[in-house]
Amino acid sequence: MPSLQDILGGTLVDSVKGIIGQFHMSPEDKAKLQEAVDANKEAFDEKQMELDGKLNDIAGQNIRTDSSSSDAFVRRARPYFLWIVSSAIGANIFIPLLNHLCGGHMVPLDIPSALYELFGVGYCGFSYLRTKEKLADKD
Repeated sequence: MPSLQDILGGTLVDSVKGIIGQFHMSPEDKAKLQEAVDANKEAFDEKQMELDGKLNDIAGQNIRTDSSSSDAFVRRARPYFLWIVSSAIGANIFIPLLNHLCGGHMVPLDIPSALYELFGVGYCGFSYLRTKEKLADKD
């Protein structure tokens, strides 16, 4: 999940500094306001890291809840998604190869970039949590 900093294209503090530069005030007042923003930058960054950590914990809890569900479809939904997208990516690798070798005219699948991103995040998160779960079972 993108953080507020990612959405704004930089840090929120930098955005506030840019806005302060547009105010029509005396240079002394601008300097005081800039100092106040700089003084709170560290606290803001700390709160942003806390928020990101909490969001990651919530996402991990969702995956653990799904994997421990009594409903087989819910338990297997994430792995199914990963297998389906993996198959589509594999097809895009092999379709041009088959076209070249066999003289075919098959068209590779058009996979949207958002699906690639979702696949990457899902695969990394699923793999990490599954590995963590297996290591916890060994202890």
